[in-house]
Amino acid sequence: AARNLPEGVELAINAGSYAGRTGRITGVLPGGDRYIVAVSLGAGAVTAVELSAAEVAPTVPSKRDRVVIVGGDLERYTGVLVGVDGSDGIVKMDGTNDIKIVELASCAKLAAA
Repeated sequence: AARNLPEGVELAINAGSYAGRTGRITGVLPGGDRYIVAVSLGAGAVTAVELSAAEVAPTVPSKRDRVVIVGGDLERYTGVLVGVDGSDGIVKMDGTNDIKIVELASCAKLAAA
């Protein structure tokens, strides 16, 4: 389950009435396994819904996407995915511009603001 993700992460909704849509975490409820998610309904319409970690999965990032690292020593750090090498992501870190190699599974795409 997609537990303890930070605000701003883009999600794929995989259950319930919004299955198949994407959303953005706008709030994390106590316990870290329920989120307030802004879901685009098209034509500029957005609704806020409460979803459990079991109903969502972080969107897999692509090259040039802004990401937040959601596991390991660099958890909660942000950067830009500059490349993919198998199961590893190559991330240019915000602030320092350091290049770090992290498991792609530990990178979550940040939704466009």
